[in-house]
Amino acid sequence: MREVGEEERKARAALTRIVEPGDEMVGRWLRRTTPVHLVQSLVGEREMPTGVSEEKFEGLRLRATRLDVVNKPAEDLAAISALGGRFVCPGDARFCVRSACCPRSCCAWSELSCG
Repeated sequence: MREVGEEERKARAALTRIVEPGDEMVGRWLRRTTPVHLVQSLVGEREMPTGVSEEKFEGLRLRATRLDVVNKPAEDLAAISALGGRFVCPGDARFCVRSACCPRSCCAWSELSCG
């Protein structure tokens, strides 16, 4: 397993505020790009990913631009840590992967976080 960097962890935390759990389109985007690039696209720093309607993208962009993508994800991660928890991402050693012991339904972000 690779080590997940802080920038990716913050981007994934931001996505939990922007995207509905199990959004298949966003899951497909994440298989083609990085979480950091996706968040950058949603806040207008990069172009729109391919394969999505402009209406859907603009809806996600509206959510993303209302989110302080610099401070809110960091605050969320700090709150989780203060409670003794950890925000686990794909690539982390403790990340839940699809297997017999982990049915897809146990993962809140099935398309985003189950590999």
